[in-house]
Amino acid sequence: MIFLLVKIWLPVFHAFYAQVRGDDLLGLIFNTIIKNWFYHLKLLIDFWETNLFFVKKYTGNTLAAQAKAGKLNDYLINESHFGIWLNQWFKNIDALFKEDNAKLAKIEL
Repeated sequence: MIFLLVKIWLPVFHAFYAQVRGDDLLGLIFNTIIKNWFYHLKLLIDFWETNLFFVKKYTGNTLAAQAKAGKLNDYLINESHFGIWLNQWFKNIDALFKEDNAKLAKIEL
């Protein structure tokens, strides 16, 4: 499990969130809300580890965090933002994994 996280998934998470931060639309949302990316990436990695590997590490409240993000952005976040986010996730998966493994990573989302 540690090998999977460190050797395979950490690069995915870091590349993905670097793209999110640099995206013209998503970057405005994320960078406005998140002031300490080092700390936030730790939370995100715990979140993904919990959801992809079923290791109970993330104890936050994603719905509350998303509600706060919506409020801070005047409730302008919508399904098009999620579509961009999801497409960037899939691009990262496709760049780093072969067919069956890429498909599995997408399904686990």
